[in-house]
Amino acid sequence: MKSVYSLAGLALLLAGGAALWLALPADESAGEAAAVPQSAAPSAEPAAESAPVERAQVEALSALTAEDSRRTAEIPRRERPRPVEPATGALELEVAWTSASRVAAGIPLGVFALESSQPRVLRAEVATTGDGRARFDALPPGRVRIESGLGAHLETTVVSGETRTERLLLDDGYALAGRTVDAAGRVVSNATLWMLRPGSRDSLRVGESDSHGNFRLPGVVAGQRLFARSFENSPSVPVTLGGPENARIELRLSLGAAGATVIGQVLDSDEEPLVGAAVALESTGLVGGEPPPRALGITDSEGRFRLVGCEAGTSRLLVLHEDCVPLDQSVTALPRQLNEFILRLTSGTLVAGTVYGNDGKPAANVPLRLSSTHAWLAREARSDAQGRYVLRGVPPGKASITVGSATQVVEIPRNSAFTWNPRLRAASGG
Repeated sequence: MKSVYSLAGLALLLAGGAALWLALPADESAGEAAAVPQSAAPSAEPAAESAPVERAQVEALSALTAEDSRRTAEIPRRERPRPVEPATGALELEVAWTSASRVAAGIPLGVFALESSQPRVLRAEVATTGDGRARFDALPPGRVRIESGLGAHLETTVVSGETRTERLLLDDGYALAGRTVDAAGRVVSNATLWMLRPGSRDSLRVGESDSHGNFRLPGVVAGQRLFARSFENSPSVPVTLGGPENARIELRLSLGAAGATVIGQVLDSDEEPLVGAAVALESTGLVGGEPPPRALGITDSEGRFRLVGCEAGTSRLLVLHEDCVPLDQSVTALPRQLNEFILRLTSGTLVAGTVYGNDGKPAANVPLRLSSTHAWLAREARSDAQGRYVLRGVPPGKASITVGSATQVVEIPRNSAFTWNPRLRAASGG
């Protein structure tokens, strides 16, 4: 057995080549050569004589491994390229009441991107601090609209790499007091308060009730529509607010029966999370004789969303992202449960070009609208001063795009980008 072990060790060392032998100290190489006999009878104690060869094997293999590691380290790895972070800007707001110099603290504000093809979507939301200030970071460049659920708004421009300061004045209105309860009159604590946007099923958060269900809203204007949501209940029926004379009577917002919570994740076709996707849950039923408000959310850095206080039952789940084909699907949400959905969006085509008038010249300020299965999912754009426009996330295939007052049908290829230069027409048609 001794000769078998020794010959095996010698074969491994010879296979390493001359470079390997040079790596060994001279005295240790000589010792190992003397320890290898040409012919020997089997011995019951091979360990003592074969130990130098085994040590040489270990050291030689270690040197070889280190050499391979060094060479491998010199070869650059092929890593997946990191996405280039888009240039962004920031907005700082000073918010105050119109007729007084006092600041407006704790007022929620939302920002909407006007130059996006999905301008109805809430991009970010913050509340003013104790000194009436608010800051929006990492906003894409372009025109935006800042809104308060109390009715005040302003439009401004986000500039890449800059922080712009604006001042927003809120209508003094009147202070409204109220309480959030359930159908049996029991207190519903920590319910969120929402004001419907005019002519829409979308809403903006304006406050929250306390642990006793009590709330107080400043700056309320007659004609606004208020409702409440809570974790365990379906939303209350929106109430149209009257004038200051009605503020002396405490308003009771009565929430419905057991509500549903919808959570989930939005992924792209590569199973990567989609950040900033707008998710809306729209009930197909009626509450108080009218369609209830949509529950809205924006996906976070992991593509996740959470919608609390939704109507239980069958609803329409709508997902909108700038670069993807919109999603419209029916889901069933069970009451008093976390209803989780994994949603996958496919990449759309970026359609861009120049709008031309009948005179063959670029036409500025022309609205374009891509119809969809649902009005909330429609893409919108407007040509700039040079007639240029961009519509993102357009589904491949036949698309009906309204340019100005006329609808045109165009075949959208399955490409990442497609150039289309429409010409204005006098009347609607294909």
